[in-house]
Amino acid sequence: MATKNVELVIEGMHCASCARAIEKGVSRQDGVEKAELTFATEKLHVAFDPKVIGVKDIKERVEKIGFKALLESEVQSREEAHIRELRQSKRRLFIAWILGIPVILLMIALWIFPNFHVLPFNRGNAWFMAIFTTPIVLYGGWKYYVGAYQAIRYARTVTTDVLITIGALSSYLYSIGALLLPGSAATYFDTATLVVAFISTGNYLKIRATYRSSEAIRSLVSLQARFARSVRDGVEQEIPIDQVAVGDLIRVRPGERVPVDGVVIGGSSFVDEAALTGESKSVRKETGTEVFASTMNQNGSLLIEVTKIGRETMLSQIIRLVEQAQTSKVPIVEFSDRLSRVFVPLVLGLGAITFIAWLVFYTGEYRLIQAISHMVAVLVIACPCALTLAPGTAVMVSTGEAAKRGILIKNVASLEAAHKLKHIVFDKTGTLTEGKPSVTSVIGEHVLSLAGAVEQGSEHPLGRAIVEHTKKQGQGLRNATDIEALPGRGIVGTVDGKRVFVGTTILMTDQGFIIPLPLAKQKQELENQGHTVVWVSTDEILGLIAVRDNIKSEAKSVIESLQQSGITVTMLTGDNRHTATAIAKELGIDHVVAEVLPQDKAQIINELQEQYGLVAMVGDGINDAPALVQADIGIAMGTGTDIANEASDITLIHGELGQIPFMIELSRKVYRTIRQNFIYAFLFNGIGLPFAGLGILGPVVASASMGVSSFIVVGNSMRLKARLKGVDQRARVTHGGRTGETGTHLEVH
Repeated sequence: MATKNVELVIEGMHCASCARAIEKGVSRQDGVEKAELTFATEKLHVAFDPKVIGVKDIKERVEKIGFKALLESEVQSREEAHIRELRQSKRRLFIAWILGIPVILLMIALWIFPNFHVLPFNRGNAWFMAIFTTPIVLYGGWKYYVGAYQAIRYARTVTTDVLITIGALSSYLYSIGALLLPGSAATYFDTATLVVAFISTGNYLKIRATYRSSEAIRSLVSLQARFARSVRDGVEQEIPIDQVAVGDLIRVRPGERVPVDGVVIGGSSFVDEAALTGESKSVRKETGTEVFASTMNQNGSLLIEVTKIGRETMLSQIIRLVEQAQTSKVPIVEFSDRLSRVFVPLVLGLGAITFIAWLVFYTGEYRLIQAISHMVAVLVIACPCALTLAPGTAVMVSTGEAAKRGILIKNVASLEAAHKLKHIVFDKTGTLTEGKPSVTSVIGEHVLSLAGAVEQGSEHPLGRAIVEHTKKQGQGLRNATDIEALPGRGIVGTVDGKRVFVGTTILMTDQGFIIPLPLAKQKQELENQGHTVVWVSTDEILGLIAVRDNIKSEAKSVIESLQQSGITVTMLTGDNRHTATAIAKELGIDHVVAEVLPQDKAQIINELQEQYGLVAMVGDGINDAPALVQADIGIAMGTGTDIANEASDITLIHGELGQIPFMIELSRKVYRTIRQNFIYAFLFNGIGLPFAGLGILGPVVASASMGVSSFIVVGNSMRLKARLKGVDQRARVTHGGRTGETGTHLEVH
């Protein structure tokens, strides 16, 4: 039986080490082939053999490790789960500080007045601290202790919970022993209190900030309608969205959101599609045009026939792809995970060395407590939570923000790599051009009717243009049989018993036809003007048809911007060399590879990779799919074929070329943010470690630094939103393009 995959939502994690413990614990089970969990999105993906293990067994293992695992269908509300976790964290924080304040005040008082006594009897100060510290340590730190135990027992790994547990309990238990045993040894309840209090504070701030970083997903989910206005037998009735079926008729009034994907069969209106595309310009909808769930109907009433519901709507697919992107592991995230796996055992070793060194070499009073205190400082300040959060939170924010702007990033590794991009290859038809060619010239008798007959089953844009022109000229489409598409060359079929060939010069020469010189000259002139020319022949060449596909209004500005930012642009097309050169000249593209067969496009990409290194491919057709897969970054126009979209790493939902410079700038900002996050994490962890080991930083300062470092890293990732707004203002395409109305030049910095 084939491998089965399941996705589980994990509740109760507080750091990336928790995710690693779950991954390791689940992957150790027999029958589990792969387990991958991303802390930021709380999604666990498991590939397993259903003959050996079931979903129930996987969920039980997660629960043994100390967390809750739920199927998506079992999660009533992710919003409620996040809010519940925030409340629990806030409660632990509240108790830690309310009970900790008396301990802190007494600690300060003893610094100022060494002989101060809060209680009159002997060792009253210690008992006072013990009374307030005990609930803080036991309640506030309980989840960390359980996490440490279960990580060691079930996952056979050490996590940050182990560091926190040793740090908090060692100072607390030592102090309890010193209090209960005879003698006058010093106690360090204040250290245990502040370690738990600061860690609880950092954990709360981190959960709150991480929750905010997933706002993009929540905002998309919030756009999903709960009800629809169904029209049945002429009667309108509001029904729950889950009762709507494909083929139903839905009425959408002015000011209402479109609840499902469908086709307009009555009425007209302008619809705001900004929720899906990021485009502020409203789009006119009338009979025959598509509408999408979550878009806002503005000024007219629309009657819609439902084509897609539930998980099949564009909005649901966007949400699913964004979640998929956020849970995927990119190289820099995997590097962070590997680093933290080494870091935790290393810190435990440094903690042990610190303890032994102070115990052996320190000759002052309270040698044991000094050793414990400095060991605690080392363990706490070195918790690698910030280190593991550094890349994940930045990726999470960026993919969500990209989705808001109509960019679906299915492979996050591509987003990470895009900042190094130096070469982009563009397909011509449907990518740089509108993909809606029209016939401009017909030369020869019976040429149009014969070509229209064999092309009527074609999916190629040129073929559709010929068929449409045939209809417009009032010529009925004749019957054709034995139709055979010849990729990259043309099409052939039988009309009235004669074989009809429609296609390129190569197809004609392969069939042994001789091209008349006058027609050859006319073809040359048309191609020099940017027209695509196809021959039509039966027993001999009958004539030609010229087709022109208009260049997209924003294409030239985008090409100029990419070139100004140091990126080389190549146009790759199956069109003839003269037409391709004319289009490239108009766009300012210097590198053109023309007359390429579909099966050879991937090879061309491979050759460019050998020459330039990292190469991106932008395309929209079925024949672009192999090249999109071969490229390091495959970018599909969302207006193209499903196959091209499936083959790509990144999809531009509405085919906006202006989103490509934005995507590259997004990659640069994400990479810069991740690099900054690593610097911040290392500043706190790396620099603080030796100071903690030497006794310069105590446990209190160490625990505060640990919490602050995580918060700073997540906060820095959140700043991406503000930075991307600046990119939006600069990256607006001009000359009447759909992505902008301001007429400013697009720039990439």
